[in-house]
Amino acid sequence: MKKGFCVILIFALLLTLAACKQGDNTADTTDGVPTVPSTTLPPVTAGDWGAAGAEIHWAVDGDTLTISGTGDLKAIPTWADVPWRSQLTKLKTVVVEKGVTSLPDYAFTDCENLTAVKLPKTLKSIGLNAFENCVSLETITLPAGVTTIGRDAFKNCTALREVTLSDAMTALPDELFYGCTALKTVTLPAALKTVGSRAFMKCESLPALFLPATVTAFGEDILSLCSGFRGIYYAGTKAQWKKVYIDPFNDILCATKVHYNATAEDLPA
Repeated sequence: MKKGFCVILIFALLLTLAACKQGDNTADTTDGVPTVPSTTLPPVTAGDWGAAGAEIHWAVDGDTLTISGTGDLKAIPTWADVPWRSQLTKLKTVVVEKGVTSLPDYAFTDCENLTAVKLPKTLKSIGLNAFENCVSLETITLPAGVTTIGRDAFKNCTALREVTLSDAMTALPDELFYGCTALKTVTLPAALKTVGSRAFMKCESLPALFLPATVTAFGEDILSLCSGFRGIYYAGTKAQWKKVYIDPFNDILCATKVHYNATAEDLPA
């Protein structure tokens, strides 16, 4: 009899302990829903982002992003994967130091407050969408060593007024300056051969372009919706111009007056 009573007593104690433990667990609840401890991490302000065999470091100090090292930056698969994404909206200045040879796709997409960019002579390539939607950027000069630039690189940079491209480039990609509504002056490569589709579409402030005699082909809608465009200044002869391939979907380009045997100095002020 005593043995049975002891068993019952032990069982009752175990139930009491379980109830106490459950009470402790429900103490951290809100309306019966368990709360989850905060896992929010502070914004990342520095890191490494070098491609294989490269040593690249980036750091944000205040509103300035500095990228340093030697070689190519690692590829960025999508805009969401930009390593300094948490700092994008605060950036006003980007400094890429000597030794860096490439900027990947999406590198500075949506840096809406970016106003100054310093690029090194060692830079050779710039990826697609690299400066897309940088709506505060007004001027940019590409170093002489840049040979390639991706499509949409300056798309919708609505404050961009003046651009100087590298003479090492031979092609403008599709939609390079699409939607750059304030663009007025573009210094094109001296050996430019092809201009991609919609390269200057919606550049409504662009009055004219100086084109070297090396140009061989234009894609479609090069100057569509460029309401302020007035003329082409072409370094070659009329006979050379007639040999240039112009996609049929180029109403403005085909209707624009072409000034032959021109120089860059002939462009209207």
